[in-house]
Amino acid sequence: MGWQGGACRKCRHLFKSANAAQRTRQCLKHTLGLENDQWRILDQAHRKRNIAEYEGGLDIDAALVEALIRVANTVAERIQR
Repeated sequence: MGWQGGACRKCRHLFKSANAAQRTRQCLKHTLGLENDQWRILDQAHRKRNIAEYEGGLDIDAALVEALIRVANTVAERIQR
């Protein structure tokens, strides 16, 4: 079905209450089967990126980078299925 198909219908309620980037990460639970802690890692990384871009604060957390790489690999594997 793809991103616009039935899988995203499960998270349609999110479209009214969250911003687009957050909705996208939350829908990964339904479209790719990511666990809550995995999309939260994506969310945390996105928030840190926003702080770096808009406020100039750059705080590189090695543990977050490692977790982000693990989640990105999981996303890549599941997309290729």
